[in-house]
Amino acid sequence: MTNTPSLKPYYLHFAGAYTAIIVIIAIAYFLLESLLGRELDYNSGIAVGSLLGAGMLSANRFVKDHQRAPSPHERTRLVWVGVLSTLLIAILLILLVTVVVFGEDTSLAVLLLLDQANDMIAFAVLFGILVASAVHAGLLYLAYGYMARKLAEAELKKASRQPHTK
Repeated sequence: MTNTPSLKPYYLHFAGAYTAIIVIIAIAYFLLESLLGRELDYNSGIAVGSLLGAGMLSANRFVKDHQRAPSPHERTRLVWVGVLSTLLIAILLILLVTVVVFGEDTSLAVLLLLDQANDMIAFAVLFGILVASAVHAGLLYLAYGYMARKLAEAELKKASRQPHTK
């Protein structure tokens, strides 16, 4: 078995970058809506950009640390931990917003929502989560695969242009 580096720093880097990007965008939207006095459309393009941005930041960190793109095994682990991270971050942010909006009545609001849900709604939500997870996995696979290889090639070119000192 080859000596593979610990991927924990890259998991944490991705989760931190993704959270920061999402929070910054949410604050910017809130401020813009307050300034303009109307509601803005938060579309899926912003979510895709946030995910790719965080993936690219993490992939760039990996390339700079190891002078190569992640191996297929490392890429698979980075992708799936990234997908799980985005799900956990979304759940935590939803809970945070729910607490802020409903305050002490949070548990009552969640119970009321669950009481209103039926099997069809639960299936639709689960299906939506599965589709979103598949899209996230594909985008992260792109970031840690093709884009990381391009970053590694650029790093090699950059290193070959710099004069060697003794």
